Amino acid sequence: MKTRALLLIGAAATGLAMPSALAAGRVTMPKAEISAASTADAAITAHFEPQPSGRTARINYELIDDALNLMVFNAGPSLRRYATTPDARVGSRFTKGHTSPYRLEGNKIFFSQFDDDTVAAIGEYRASLERIGSAADLTTLPRNEQLAYWFNLHNIVVIDEIAKAYPVTRPSRMKLGPDRKTLHDAKIIEIDGMALSLRDIRENIVYRHWSDPKVIYGFYRGDLGSPSIRSAAYTADSVGDELESQAREFVNSLRGVARGRNKIKVSEVYAEARPALFPQWPSDFRSHLMEYADQDVAELLQDSESVQIAQYEDTVGDMVGGDITSDLSPRDNAQVLSLPPQLARMANEYEEKILELKRQGYFKSKVIIIDEPTEDPDAADGEVD
Repeated sequence: MKTRALLLIGAAATGLAMPSALAAGRVTMPKAEISAASTADAAITAHFEPQPSGRTARINYELIDDALNLMVFNAGPSLRRYATTPDARVGSRFTKGHTSPYRLEGNKIFFSQFDDDTVAAIGEYRASLERIGSAADLTTLPRNEQLAYWFNLHNIVVIDEIAKAYPVTRPSRMKLGPDRKTLHDAKIIEIDGMALSLRDIRENIVYRHWSDPKVIYGFYRGDLGSPSIRSAAYTADSVGDELESQAREFVNSLRGVARGRNKIKVSEVYAEARPALFPQWPSDFRSHLMEYADQDVAELLQDSESVQIAQYEDTVGDMVGGDITSDLSPRDNAQVLSLPPQLARMANEYEEKILELKRQGYFKSKVIIIDEPTEDPDAADGEVD
């Protein structure tokens, strides 16, 4: 993949203060550390508070679009069926690659196929986005432009860190930086002089300044339990519609909502967002799910008595489960395809999934209405609150 600089039109710099707020979900820290963390979190929230400005500056994500289109495998919607445990290979008691019951849900990234040039290019895309954030006053951009930026930065950082460390089995457990913090808590990003973690972007910036719960689905976490990675960058023109699609896919997947005994089991991603986005738990959370639920999930919500945050699959969201070993034998059909057996198996499983989607009529033509573009990025599909 080749790179060139991303384009940003217009820049300024301001900063406002706001009252401090406790960080969501940090309940295991000693009291003194909670106080220090709260102060630091509040400083980040204040520094990146969106400001009214009337600016119409735009960020061009064309190169990241091209990269994502090449590296992302589109898995299609969930069948709401747990994938069965794959058979061990002939002559072995071991199964290579993904074995998770969620492995056929959510888009995947071909981390196992990246070469050194690809990894370097991803690092350049990340550096470009960080330079943009430091060179311009993000807070005076249109709100949808800011939101798209935070999604794209967060997601390219996740992809970059996994690509550099690959093969990785469980990305969320990676230890990064001089303090050896985990992927989501390490201060590995610097924007406008502020050291940020991935969790800071989610909890202390976006969840604090955007009240619409569908912002949850814009953040890719690098594993099977995550909201899906899109095969294109988010843009201000259509970020609202993009999040609607993301929300519908996740809510109607097993990794989002599943059946328990007299209850529904939901993803841990909602626990992180709960303090800021679902203050009247669980009533406002149920309402949110119902907004995007298809018939099966809607009936499940109506029949359940309680909500339990109880599931998350943290295996890497690639095509082979972080397993890049290969010991092909003449008995393996994968050898004919020049594919590692774990990748060939996933390809076969997805082929079966596509056939089932066809039987269900998923690929029938649909009528899509597209409005003419507007000059105001926040007016294109409505500003995300």
